[in-house]
Amino acid sequence: MHSDTQSQGLVLFYLLLRTGVVPIATVMRRLLTGYAVSFNRRHRRHGQLFQNRYKSILCQEDQYLLELVRYIHLNPLRAGLVSDLKESATRGGKIAVEEGLKLLEQIK
Repeated sequence: MHSDTQSQGLVLFYLLLRTGVVPIATVMRRLLTGYAVSFNRRHRRHGQLFQNRYKSILCQEDQYLLELVRYIHLNPLRAGLVSDLKESATRGGKIAVEEGLKLLEQIK
């Protein structure tokens, strides 16, 4: 999430998912619907929460996977939301950040 989008109430997030038995479209529909229902209840509002459909990219090569992990984990740093990668752990999933840092070390 960039500072200019914060003032508009926009949120940007990235997920890296492995495909499985349940199609990603189904996973995303459940995730986004569940979040929207919870958010609307919590804030006593009704209606649509998300403006556009999610974007998905199929990753079939290990090198591209490593680049995606790097991009996702460096994004908050590049956007100026955190001062270092370890600070990201206090803002999000600590385990995901630690695993991401391990993968980034492998890339170097």
